[in-house]
Amino acid sequence: MVRYLLAAVCSVALLPAFGQYQFGFMAGPQYVTISTTVSGDLPPGFEVPKVDGFGYHGGIWYRSDVFHLINFRAGLNWSYRTFEAPLTTMDVATDTLGFPSIVSSFTGTTRTRVSYLELPLQAQYYFWRGAHAELGVHLARRVGGNMRTEGQYVLSGPGMPTYRPDPTNETTRNLDHLARIELATTVGVGY
Repeated sequence: MVRYLLAAVCSVALLPAFGQYQFGFMAGPQYVTISTTVSGDLPPGFEVPKVDGFGYHGGIWYRSDVFHLINFRAGLNWSYRTFEAPLTTMDVATDTLGFPSIVSSFTGTTRTRVSYLELPLQAQYYFWRGAHAELGVHLARRVGGNMRTEGQYVLSGPGMPTYRPDPTNETTRNLDHLARIELATTVGVGY
């Protein structure tokens, strides 16, 4: 964490050393979409579900008004995000002759909650009485979170009754499937 604070201070120090300076606090909601990259071929008809969700963020920022129409802004934010996605799996066990013996299917949802420490760097172009367009990048590092899976297993097979154990409600802190370091672009307008 000390490295990221040091990176934030160095980024601010690299901004031009003249012009008007402003400091402030910011907080608000955010909407985030995660894209998933799959290596290898997917089975026909299988699609990776879209994962998106709401969260909130807050932090401090520094802005340098060097060219009066263009401002450069850097900050340090803490961001909390939550995502919910449907989850369906199916496993088929076969006997010694290769025939299906037990089919295990799971239907439910996963809810992922993650926290990030973000370093946003933005340029703001003021085009009319305080109205501005923004373009920038966010470098973020995941600092915590968990994943909760809720749903129902169903076990079935030839010559056996369908078995439904108690519903599953598991929480894990293993988030290795999510990137630890994240780079995002930001585009916006404001006043």
